[in-house]
Amino acid sequence: MFSKATIKERRQYYREEWDPKDLPDFISKDIKKREFGFDHNGRGPNDRYKVFGGTEALRKFLRYKAPFAAYISVAFYNNPRRREDWLKAEYIFDVDA
Repeated sequence: MFSKATIKERRQYYREEWDPKDLPDFISKDIKKREFGFDHNGRGPNDRYKVFGGTEALRKFLRYKAPFAAYISVAFYNNPRRREDWLKAEYIFDVDA
């Protein structure tokens, strides 16, 4: 059984292993149009409506906050923080084994 990562372990991960260059192009190219959410305490997304001007801003946020998990919206908005002026949405499947 795995145990939850400590804040120290999460900070180390985001500092030493996570790299925005590993983000798929379909996320990084339109990052300004997407809403992000984060789980900071291991109980699900509890910090939503975050918007980043680029991958460097996302990297800084992750290094500072060291969340348990990060979520990204499939919807695109001109104003993603307020979820206003919807542009489009991706069509995705979440298949669990």
